[in-house]
Amino acid sequence: LAAGLSTLGLCAILASGLALTARAQSAAALLMQQGEAALKQRNGAQAIELYERAVKLEPANLKAKLRLADCLMGQYVPGANPANAFVTRARQQLSDMLAIDPGNKDALKGMMNVSTNTRQFAEAHDWAVKAIAADATDPNPYYTAGFSDWALTYPDYFAARNNAGMQPQDPGIIPGTAIRHRLRDGHTAQLEDGVRMLQTALQLNPDYIDAMAYTNLLYRIQAAIADTNEQSAELIGKADDFVVQALAAKQRLAANSPATQPSTMQLPAPPPPPPPPAGARAVPNRIHLDNSMQQAKLISQTPPVYPPARSEERRVGKECRSR
Repeated sequence: LAAGLSTLGLCAILASGLALTARAQSAAALLMQQGEAALKQRNGAQAIELYERAVKLEPANLKAKLRLADCLMGQYVPGANPANAFVTRARQQLSDMLAIDPGNKDALKGMMNVSTNTRQFAEAHDWAVKAIAADATDPNPYYTAGFSDWALTYPDYFAARNNAGMQPQDPGIIPGTAIRHRLRDGHTAQLEDGVRMLQTALQLNPDYIDAMAYTNLLYRIQAAIADTNEQSAELIGKADDFVVQALAAKQRLAANSPATQPSTMQLPAPPPPPPPPAGARAVPNRIHLDNSMQQAKLISQTPPVYPPARSEERRVGKECRSR
């Protein structure tokens, strides 16, 4: 009899615990629904509060953590201090996700996007490589890695042009063998990695216009640090090919998108270039091609819209920024 009573008591305790867990999960789900409603009403602050309450009730809920991180980053103003409280809190949620599930693709791409938005480009590249290891079929981490290689090279390229006395509109090889060699020694690996990453992104998504644009820009940097006119001309020819491909891709996408409906294809747009070194002349805001190609082939003026690349992240971030 005593054994039977003990068993009944244990069952009652287990049942009570399960009931409490079910109620907590139900409450967390309700809070997440309310968070979605707050987003639809463009109340980012309230959405953050609701998602935080859901995470507190259900700490292992990865979706709640991801939504909270996305919403927190929606409050971050690009160019602000990367140690911003919103960024710190978003990173913490993503870190918690990775502590629960180290290979979580959403968390890895979330970290990649946080680093890109805050212009921590070396860190963004590292997270992109981890995201590729978790899912080698997603073109966006390859694009982020290639873009990061360009962003890490561009400031030194800009400074070298200035030091050589080149004007923004001046085409051609950077004068000064030593200057070019320093650039090649410091950035050849990044330039080659960037081209390789972007080409992989294009294999996975042949209409990835931004990947074409940055492949073009990487080849133009390589052309500027070549030692011979022949080498430079060959690289400029490759760059021009990607300009043509990008224009063709734009036409295809426009033709496939009904004029009366917005396109359903979401392409991640890159951040704007890094700021020039202090005291430097203004950054050229376009790539200069041969006169016959110049206006027809400009694609480097991609609108400075920040990732995240995923369409769902983009929607949440936009809604969270609206109060």
